[in-house]
Amino acid sequence: RCLRAAENLGVKVYVGLNIADEWWDVSVLTENWLTSQAELGIISAKEIYNLYKEKYPNALAGWYFAWELYNGMMGLEAKAGKFLNGYLEPLTDIDPTMPLMLSPFVRSAGGDAVKAGEEWTRVFEAANFREGDIFCCQDAVGAGWITIDELDAYFRELKKAVDTEKGLRFWANNEDFTKDGKTAPLARFVRQMEISHPYVENHITFAYSHYCAKDIPGAGFVTRIRAKALRDLGACISPFNAWLLIQGLESLSLRIERHVANAQKIADFLENHPKVAKVNYPSLPSSPYYKLAQKYFPKGTGSIFSFELKDGYAAARKFIDNADIFSDLANVGDSKSLLVHPASTTHQQLSEEAQRACGITPGTIRISVGLENIEDLLAAVEKALATI
Repeated sequence: RCLRAAENLGVKVYVGLNIADEWWDVSVLTENWLTSQAELGIISAKEIYNLYKEKYPNALAGWYFAWELYNGMMGLEAKAGKFLNGYLEPLTDIDPTMPLMLSPFVRSAGGDAVKAGEEWTRVFEAANFREGDIFCCQDAVGAGWITIDELDAYFRELKKAVDTEKGLRFWANNEDFTKDGKTAPLARFVRQMEISHPYVENHITFAYSHYCAKDIPGAGFVTRIRAKALRDLGACISPFNAWLLIQGLESLSLRIERHVANAQKIADFLENHPKVAKVNYPSLPSSPYYKLAQKYFPKGTGSIFSFELKDGYAAARKFIDNADIFSDLANVGDSKSLLVHPASTTHQQLSEEAQRACGITPGTIRISVGLENIEDLLAAVEKALATI
């Protein structure tokens, strides 16, 4: 049922193969036990693969190494690598295109960041990871094994370790709960992702229910309603929210005029700036769509467009960081002006080649122009460009 739903929804599933409570007693000290557990996991993998891969080819995306590992291995790194090989090598025989994901904890009690990086480097030396396998570090902020202020140093050192293993991918598993079993504050969770983001290529989070939620009767039905019906049909709006929308619609045309006028002036300014390589706005005479825009949108082509900085990725990030008034948000059409750097946010999961196929370069910035005073907006843009 899980794979069928995932196939319908376009969700990728990494199937956990096996785990046992004896892990915490026997651990990596008993080689025969580890070998027997790896063999059991491979038996499960073969059965799952033969039953479901052809039926759900997109959903059954990979395997999950469910055994819990963490830094502070006390010299057992080579045994940990050998245990991993008990899965990696047979899984290659089953299907070399399906990656294995492991999600070890990072904890300050296991030693400082440098020591953590050195330990995992030794594990990677012993383990025969394949192209595309995923080292998805669980940051353990929610469980209280590390403070958020320590994260940057650990992710930096773990990235160095991952880079020693050719083809191994580095993701972050950001915990979304608190030590006392409650949902984490959104600001803390976002900060975890911001800290780990420069080092990883993707983010996941284990569901809150993975650790904390009680077994609630009917939870499956509620999940289906949220994932299917609510996604397709939307929620029933409250009377007060409906009234607010009606109030906003009464002045919509006036606001759109201001949006468009501000956008046109900013686009004109950017096109003539020496640090800007290109402005993608149909209302500019330089646009290949200018004639069509004049024909079909004589009053303007909206307030959302993109532009490209000549100096690329670093310049784009610096521009956004220094653009006063503008907010660094992926929203569009807001009354306040917004910026986003697609290469590091909305499209960061794509390779640079795939981004370019979408028209996105490392220096591309998307802008949604708001209702602020145009002189203030132009001054903010000019100041941000001056910092590059």
